[in-house]
Amino acid sequence: MKERKRIYKDCERAMYIPLFFNSVNEILSGILIIYTAGIIGDFADAVLKMDISYVKYNFYQLLFCILINVIIIPSMGFLCNVFMLKGALSHDRIVYSRFLDKKYENAMQMKEGEVQYRLENDPIEFRYYWMEIVTKCILIPILLIYLGWCTIRIHVIFTLFTFGISLIKLILPILFQKLLAKYDKASREYSTEVRNIEIEISDRPYAIAILHLKKAFLERLELKFQRFFDKIEKKNIKLRTIINHISTILDTIDNLLILLVGSILVANKVISTGVVVSMIGYITMFDYILNNINFLIENIPIMKNLLERLEVLYQDQEEEGGKEFLGKEANISAKQLSFSYGNKVIIDHKNFSIPFHSKTALFGENGSGKSTIIKILTGLIQDYKGEIQINQENLRNISKKSWREKIAFATQDSYIFEGTLEENIRLGNLEANDQEINEIIKEIGLEYLKNRKISMEDVSGGERQRISIARALIKESIILILDEPNNNLDKEGIQWLQTLIKKSDKMIIFVSHEKEMLSCANNIIQL
Repeated sequence: MKERKRIYKDCERAMYIPLFFNSVNEILSGILIIYTAGIIGDFADAVLKMDISYVKYNFYQLLFCILINVIIIPSMGFLCNVFMLKGALSHDRIVYSRFLDKKYENAMQMKEGEVQYRLENDPIEFRYYWMEIVTKCILIPILLIYLGWCTIRIHVIFTLFTFGISLIKLILPILFQKLLAKYDKASREYSTEVRNIEIEISDRPYAIAILHLKKAFLERLELKFQRFFDKIEKKNIKLRTIINHISTILDTIDNLLILLVGSILVANKVISTGVVVSMIGYITMFDYILNNINFLIENIPIMKNLLERLEVLYQDQEEEGGKEFLGKEANISAKQLSFSYGNKVIIDHKNFSIPFHSKTALFGENGSGKSTIIKILTGLIQDYKGEIQINQENLRNISKKSWREKIAFATQDSYIFEGTLEENIRLGNLEANDQEINEIIKEIGLEYLKNRKISMEDVSGGERQRISIARALIKESIILILDEPNNNLDKEGIQWLQTLIKKSDKMIIFVSHEKEMLSCANNIIQL
């Protein structure tokens, strides 16, 4: 329930301005249609009675309504669209932020395609349904009250008869509400599964080609679609087609009965011709209100489906709070540190210390727990046993946000974003100026790439590693953590890295399984 409230609040925070303009626009349009229907009825009676002065009066009123419809309503719609775009961008950022706040181990359990689909599609559809549903919840009672007042004052029985027949249309969405929601949920699950397969294909096209897996992957997609179509989509199409046909038939019967009863009442001089003309306009508006009610009945369950899907992005978030870390130095010590992946013990009752200003190497073979210790130190892994102390304070009691602000981290699998070298490095510190960026470029020895557009395919593994280290160096931090920093570096690159570590005035913790890297460390933790 906590996550659901947060999802609604996040959407409301981003979309309340476009919601205001959208609601005002819809209400104004509806009231204008109802008001115009009354004027047209009066206009018809005035024409039949040859009352020229009243004809002119109604004509000017109609002209005024047309001006509002042509000028004010489109202007409101334009403002709504402008704020809608801003709100959508803000909401996307909020949802991305919520996902990035998930606990590391929980986030890593999700497949890439699933994450991509949920982040790209679900927020867009959720805010659409949220906007429409909230707008309609505001719109429906206001229009019903105004429409009821306008119709009952001209003839109570004709109004009750007309609206009573129209209410039959609500039966269909009520009957099939759960079934439509079930099909919608299955459709979204199918789309997520397909996205996972698409990611597998796009990430490994060379492997698929070499291993002759093209046919297998395409058949897999075809089989998945066929099963989904036979089990879900075919039934969904049939159901919606039946609903549409029945609705069309009901609309036709409804209009014929209203005209028939209206004609009888006019013939018996109970109501005027203008009343029938107005009632036809009013019933169009009542149908519009009923369609909005139908929308609520059909789509509130669909919004709940989206709510459940967004919940996955909001669940298992890291705990907030803790003491702010304001120190300019960080002396780290581990006491009886243990961690296991399932039944496999990775770190077993380890004690070590990392003094400030030290150059500490976490040294050991693959699988000895080096990267795991880095994840514990940075707060990514939290379910460890034992204790990590920072300046005699338990790491669990320190605010993760403030602690991570003191750490710069270069991963062993560095990623290059499409853009210039300078833009890639600036990601480490958005406040860095051009001079600072140029100094870092010179320090990492990549001046020949300056002002060039680069991507993962344009640079070598060694260049990617240097860029990753540059991002960490540009950050204003007191601790620099390097995970297997000599990966992909040639002999010259390793010498450059060793010199960098030795000369740096930062506290450096680096992971390595290469003995040659130990020469630049003054503190070695053997794992």
